[in-house]
This record gives sequence, C-alpha cells and structure tokens, in this order.
Amino acid sequence: TELGPMNPLGKFLAVKAIVFFSFWQSLVIAVMVKFGLLSSTLYPIDSELSAATQDFLICVEMLIFAVVHHYVFSYREFLRNPDASSGSDHVTAEPSGDFTSNLRAMVDIDDLLNDTRGTL
Repeated sequence: TELGPMNPLGKFLAVKAIVFFSFWQSLVIAVMVKFGLLSSTLYPIDSELSAATQDFLICVEMLIFAVVHHYVFSYREFLRNPDASSGSDHVTAEPSGDFTSNLRAMVDIDDLLNDTRGTL
C-alpha cells in the first residue's frame, strides 16, 4: 500500500503502547496499594506510594520505549536519493555536514519566525 514504507502500524503501536500500558499499570498499582499487596513505610499515604511506584516504573519503561521509538520513528524515511531522476522516493542518502553545522541547523528558529510572520 501507499503507507507501507512508512511503517504506520509500528508507529501506531509504539505510541499506543505507552498510553495503554501507563493507564493499566497505574490502575493495577492503585488496586495493589488499596488491598495492601504493595506497602511501604517510606510512603505512609497510599496515594504517595501509588504515585511514586508509577513514576519509577514509567522512568524505567521510557528507556525501553525510547529505544523502540528510535527504530520505529527513524530519520531514514525522510532522506531522499539525490540521484533519483525517476522521481522515486527511495531512501539511500546519508546525512551530510559536520556535527556543528547540523546542530546549528537544528536549533535555527528562522523558519519558525518566518512562519509566524506569514501567519500573522
């Protein structure tokens, strides 16, 4: 299909997994704290224990999801073959320029300012 090369299913699942797992994980943690399956002397209030546990687990999970997102949302699908005379969008190019010029281009806000002026 037309969207096949962009891996829409992988992107959809990567984003939905964060929302889905975070929600159900918070629910399971709250139930475990409520029924005394998860307790701590460090957090005397149940809601603090739930929040602290959820926060810690999300920090650990985000490392895993960051690696997944690195592969699923790759920059390579936005690179174009400069020699493609046929109009094909086949990806074969690699990034050009040194680190400093690429960093300068990344933080350049001229396009943002131009878009804002054009909108207003």
